[in-house]
Amino acid sequence: MKRVFLKVTLLGLALILGLLGQVLIPLTAAETPDPRVNNVGRAYLGNDCVQLTDLPVNITANQVANEPAKYNLASVCGASSLQVIAGAETKEVIYFYNIDGNRTTHISLEVTQAPSGWEVKIVPLLHKIEIESGESVIIVTENLYVEPSQLSPEPIQDIPTDMVCLFVPNRGYALSRAVTVIIRVPESEEAGTYGNIKITAVASWPGQTGAAAICQTRDFDFGVHVLMMK
Repeated sequence: MKRVFLKVTLLGLALILGLLGQVLIPLTAAETPDPRVNNVGRAYLGNDCVQLTDLPVNITANQVANEPAKYNLASVCGASSLQVIAGAETKEVIYFYNIDGNRTTHISLEVTQAPSGWEVKIVPLLHKIEIESGESVIIVTENLYVEPSQLSPEPIQDIPTDMVCLFVPNRGYALSRAVTVIIRVPESEEAGTYGNIKITAVASWPGQTGAAAICQTRDFDFGVHVLMMK
């Protein structure tokens, strides 16, 4: 099993969030970005959590399901300023993790701003999955999900192939899932052009009917500078 470790710089945020989810369908290998990236300059980390009540220490999975919910979304993104030549593409990775919640976080992402003619792709692609909610099965549309995980004081040795081990300053090591944003600039784009890309992530926790009981949005902004071809 590959061991991949990333160090990130911690910044705080706070928001409100929402309900339930046990995922039945994992990401496929084809949908999983390569987590072996240069972490230099990786500076944004959000950790949003609503805790309805404190949970006791050392509880079982069944007890967690019956406890008041805690909803957590945390993310880390790389460089916000990117460079590319016309006709080529550039990539950046966003990592999502869930260490302060006790419910699975379902995340969908959308390109909400991009220059005309530029192609922006998000991997894994948006897809539908079935999840169990109480005694029923509901459909959720997402790019990925992040299950609750425990912090480790030491680097995690057994890392699943579709996950990455993050170092969270002053807390420890956590498992995360990655999304790759691929930006392709048309060949006709002039050198010196500066384009703004905005990716909006929506985290949700579906209720008994499949509709989001609570959801949260977060924007990731990238500035792309088109360089002169050598």
